[in-house]
Amino acid sequence: MLALLKWLFEHIDFVKIAELQRGRNNRKVAARLHLALIAAYEIVDVQETLLDILNAALKSYRKDGDRHIISVNAHWTANLLRRQADNLEKLDRLLRDLYAEIRLLDPSFEANYRAMFPGKFGILFDAQYLLWQARLPIGEDHPVPWMDGDGLVYRTLWLGPLEPDKDRDEERRYLHPVNGTEKDIIDVHASDGTAFMVELERYFEVEKPFERLAALKESAESYKQALTEHLSLSDVLAEIGNLKRG
Repeated sequence: MLALLKWLFEHIDFVKIAELQRGRNNRKVAARLHLALIAAYEIVDVQETLLDILNAALKSYRKDGDRHIISVNAHWTANLLRRQADNLEKLDRLLRDLYAEIRLLDPSFEANYRAMFPGKFGILFDAQYLLWQARLPIGEDHPVPWMDGDGLVYRTLWLGPLEPDKDRDEERRYLHPVNGTEKDIIDVHASDGTAFMVELERYFEVEKPFERLAALKESAESYKQALTEHLSLSDVLAEIGNLKRG
């Protein structure tokens, strides 16, 4: 998911959007750009908190006979993941609103938007669904923009409370978009012990999420600088109240 978000902030030319709106004095676009920046920083903050929790769990993991001692508070992490889903939903909505405002003025924005939202739903919707299910996507090797492809392994850590009555094999089939093909899905819960720790260790060693998070922070800072240079505070404040109420 970190790679996806970094791709998004690198492929949407916020500088160009800000310049276009300044020439047209479009305060709605200015306010939406500002709210998208707020959402971006919130996404970074929540993701950093989740990584700190998981890294601490990895370092403190131990076995006591047949018991696996994994320090993850399922209710707390589930709440964080749902908060992140809400952040992505806000960003999703703001990008759709921006598309309606500027698609005729910026062909590159339209092309990147179409890559993110090839149909009625898009790649951010897929991520929201997983997060609402208290799952953290941990496979960063997927193509961006999102697409189904042969040989992909869909990996998630289930960080919410275990629901013993559910058929996990059946549930796993519907964690990702269904296109009629079988998918290789790894979905592990802390109660799975060794299997969970193997995936958690792989995540930090192979996917290097802290490095990806640092790159995402850098992209968000570039976005902030672009807004600071091209938008006035009066543009934002004049419209932001109306957008929040809407």
